Amino acid sequence: MFFRLRSTRLLFPGLAALVLLAVGSSCARAQTNPAADLSTIRFEGKAGYINKAGEIVIPLIFDYAGRFANNGLALVREKDKHGYIDPQGKLVIPMRFDSASPFEGNGLAAVKENGKYGYINRHGQFVIAPRFDVALSFDGNDLAPVAENRKWGFIDKEGRGVIAARFERALPFDDGLAAVRENGKWGFIDKDGRFVIAPRFDGAEFFAANGLALVEVKERFGFIDKQGRLVIPPRFEFAQGFSGNGLAPVMENGKFGYINRQGEFVIPPRFDGVWRFFDNGLALVRKDGKYGYIDGQGGFVIPLQFDDANRFYDGLAHVRYNGKYGYIDARGRFVIAPRFDDAEGFTDGLALVKENKKTMRIDRSGQVVFFEDRVCGVKVLKNAKDEIVWPQQSAKQICAEQGAEQ
Repeated sequence: MFFRLRSTRLLFPGLAALVLLAVGSSCARAQTNPAADLSTIRFEGKAGYINKAGEIVIPLIFDYAGRFANNGLALVREKDKHGYIDPQGKLVIPMRFDSASPFEGNGLAAVKENGKYGYINRHGQFVIAPRFDVALSFDGNDLAPVAENRKWGFIDKEGRGVIAARFERALPFDDGLAAVRENGKWGFIDKDGRFVIAPRFDGAEFFAANGLALVEVKERFGFIDKQGRLVIPPRFEFAQGFSGNGLAPVMENGKFGYINRQGEFVIPPRFDGVWRFFDNGLALVRKDGKYGYIDGQGGFVIPLQFDDANRFYDGLAHVRYNGKYGYIDARGRFVIAPRFDDAEGFTDGLALVKENKKTMRIDRSGQVVFFEDRVCGVKVLKNAKDEIVWPQQSAKQICAEQGAEQ
């Protein structure tokens, strides 16, 4: 799905959206497992893990199954409780948490127990006791934002309160600065808790690589530098942060274009919808109901020809052409012909597609790896050899349980 840019508050969802809830996606994409070369797979509301050969190695018994962290543990959920498993599927940390996040590089994971958040180590022991109403990720920093009694502050990895809980909201530190809200306005503090940029904005975002941050003032968007100077005045109806190529999407007079660090239009506002530039140097745009992809000069690398289009996953983007979905490369060539009724992006070499009411998972060559079928009225998952891989029963056993003949 293409998400049209709309004028909304930046990075300030409701409190619930900031809580680190481990909620599983409903899609059946595979996710990379760097610890054990495994990927998650979902089927009929349950998740498990497969290896590169397409074999199920950890049964599909979880309501959610996440990626394995560098410490070899993956977050899983059964009903309303969360725990952690190892690559053999052993439950290393029991299902006892009401909410949980994956382990970070520092070896800690934020979890919720008995209504409060704290941080555990890989043995499930609390390194930082559960006393917070909300606890966010350290996100590669030595400080993490936490909330107590509706006020936000920052703690270190030992749980010590480094910056007192006095803010209405707080976001993680990025390049030495953190966006916080005080008296309804957003500003930026340093790691001593001092305001480097006074709280005077209605909204604020992280600083981009070019040293500018998106801010909102009276429902208009502009950009500030790290001294808080408005380098680009808030004149746009909508904007997003700068991409790595130094361009930011903005809306002016109801149309979208891209500006540079000086606030000058490099690509004039002529589109009905746009997206930030991807790592491959392309941006998805929409005009007159059609989608295409442009380069950093605004030239069409892939013309406006699709009824629907998406970002690139694993080098391929799923697009709808003449009513059917297929997959294109960054030059716009169909690697997999448009023949599907619905499709999702590739992750770890697999993509979920539907064709003639049949749900399948295909590889990057378009070959079917798994497909859904029915045996004696029971939905099953089969591999390309027409063998049942889930449930782990033979067709004869399934039919016998249903009181039917194969």
